[in-house]
Amino acid sequence: MSKLYHVVLISFRPDVSEAVRQEVYDRFQSLDKDCGGKEAGILFWTVGRNLDLRKNVHLVELAVFEDDSALQAFRQHPKHKELT
Repeated sequence: MSKLYHVVLISFRPDVSEAVRQEVYDRFQSLDKDCGGKEAGILFWTVGRNLDLRKNVHLVELAVFEDDSALQAFRQHPKHKELT
C-alpha cells in the first residue's frame, strides 16, 4: 500500500500575539511523537515557519502516514484535537 502525504497550511489571525504563535509552533514540533509516532504510522513529520507570508500562511506541516487509518487515528488523537 502506498504512503499518504499530508500537508497543512496554518494561519494566525492578526491579533494573535507572538507568544501564542511561538507556543503553537513549539507544540507542533512534537505532535507526531505525542500522538504515537512511528508506532502509530506517522512515518515523517516536520512543521516549519513559512517565509513567504503573502497568502497569510504562517506555518507549514508536512507529514507522511503509513495509510489512511493512521491519518484518521492521528486526527482523532486527544493531543491533536487539543492543539487544533
